[in-house]
Amino acid sequence: MSWAVWSKLIGSGIQAAGAAAQGAAEASGYRSMYRAKKREAKEIELASTWQQQRLLEEGRRLTSTQRALYGQAGVTLEGTPTDVILESRRQVVLDKMMTARTGRVQKAAALAEAKRYKKAAHAATAKGALGAVGSFFS
Repeated sequence: MSWAVWSKLIGSGIQAAGAAAQGAAEASGYRSMYRAKKREAKEIELASTWQQQRLLEEGRRLTSTQRALYGQAGVTLEGTPTDVILESRRQVVLDKMMTARTGRVQKAAALAEAKRYKKAAHAATAKGALGAVGSFFS
């Protein structure tokens, strides 16, 4: 074989290695982003759970404070005072439900983005492999 053929083969090999390395590096970055988004989704879920617990505890404290104040004032817990306490509880439950919903939506968004990164990692790996193979045919 002549030097020209050898140099073309060596050049194609180097080009193939470069394409494969580039695809692998790109895929590695996407996999890192995938893992980060999965962790973010888990943190969103935990934060939502803690926020819901905090809202329930604040609601309990509010109800206790309302009862104590009505008791100190000598008001019986029937009619309007009871309605106020029940409305406070309803608001706490609604706030908890909205916090739970917001957490679910944010978690789903983070997981969807993680899924896109995972697909991108697979595509980058394939692109690198195809680029490596293609360099021998150019």
